[in-house]
Amino acid sequence: MSDKEFMWALKNGDLDEVKDYVAKGEDVNRTLEGGRKPLHYAADCGQLEILEFLLLKGADIN
Repeated sequence: MSDKEFMWALKNGDLDEVKDYVAKGEDVNRTLEGGRKPLHYAADCGQLEILEFLLLKGADIN
């Protein structure tokens, strides 16, 4: 599981792929390549469903 693949799913609204990553143990608060967290990538690209999912999974908004 690479950062680039996870970041692509976050930015492009692939909710099923994001769910798969999280189910396989991806930390929703881990800092990814580029020094940003999953929530930031989804927010910057307007991916509301992914934002909701990440928040339900405990993503830190700070």
